[in-house]
Formats: sequence, C-alpha cells, structure tokens
Amino acid sequence: MILGGGKVVAADSTVLDPGWVGDGTYPLGEATVRVHGGEARLAEGDSLAGSTLTLDRALRNAVAIGIPFLDALAAITSVPARAVGLGGEAGSLAPGRPADLVVLTDDLVVDAVFARGNPVINHTEER
Repeated sequence: MILGGGKVVAADSTVLDPGWVGDGTYPLGEATVRVHGGEARLAEGDSLAGSTLTLDRALRNAVAIGIPFLDALAAITSVPARAVGLGGEAGSLAPGRPADLVVLTDDLVVDAVFARGNPVINHTEER
C-alpha cells in the first residue's frame, strides 16, 4: 500500500489464493509455485513468487489498523483505476460502466461477486 498526498493505492500482486486453491504446487507461466501456509514460493530456488493476500483481506487489514473504510475502499477501487488511466471505465459504479462488483458482509468478507452485472458467486442466495 502506498500512502501520500491524500491518495492511497493498494497494489495486489496475488499469485494464488490458498483460500481458493489450498496448499500445493501450481503452474505460474513457465514457473512452478509452491503454496504452503499462505506463502507462495518458486519451486526452483525457493524465491518468493508473489502474494497470496486477497484484496478483501487487504481491505479488512487496512480498516483494522485504523484507515477509514471509504479511504481503504478507494485504495482498491477508484484510485488504482485512475492511476492506470481507467478512471472513466472502472473503479466505481455508474451508468454505462461494466457493473463489476463485489458485495461484502458487515465483516468485509466476500458475499457475492458480479461481472458485468451478472452473479458469478452469490452466497446471499444460499442463506
């Protein structure tokens, strides 16, 4: 996370999420990655291969250390979209935009995911 000048950017370098795939060995391009205990390392040489931190967990962590919710949310949505020149297309909901969004519970856990307005994951319907 980069802080400064009222602008917060959260960078996500997630390689594999052990919450989705679990510990194991997985291909990553030309490399093989070992995931164990939430840590992703190259199978050859044992170098760190990236992060297994998901953006919802990053949001929970940011709020837990006192970053205001709306600032933390902007750090993973509108600010990075603007930083890469997509502020008019992504990072917020507005008429004419794709309607890609994640619905979180009060505890900031993923409850539903929508891609172009269509449900991809919807735990709300399971309740």
